[in-house]
Amino acid sequence: MLGTIGNILINIAFLSGILSLIGYFLYSQKEDNRFFTISNWLFGLKGLLILAASGILIYLILTHQFNYYYVYNYTSSDLQLKYLISAYWGGQEGSFMLWILFSALVGLGRYDD
Repeated sequence: MLGTIGNILINIAFLSGILSLIGYFLYSQKEDNRFFTISNWLFGLKGLLILAASGILIYLILTHQFNYYYVYNYTSSDLQLKYLISAYWGGQEGSFMLWILFSALVGLGRYDD
């Protein structure tokens, strides 16, 4: 159930990122501040959704829910806490999620229009 929720959050975040990209493009063409404001909100939504999905993944890892592919492949029940946390970015999917999270955090710092 949590894996499905995380998957939905990631898909909505992807859609939000694409829509914000389109909005920023339209703002650059028409200089209409509505596009800029909407795009900022969509970008912030993407960051929050990725943060929530990351929290779900870390929860799944820390509770040893091996019925999920990522947890099964990159963790073990005898790992120490620091290695369980590092398993978040141990696989390709988690590493991409971490980079998206970092880029969202860096992008959130640019709201000074």
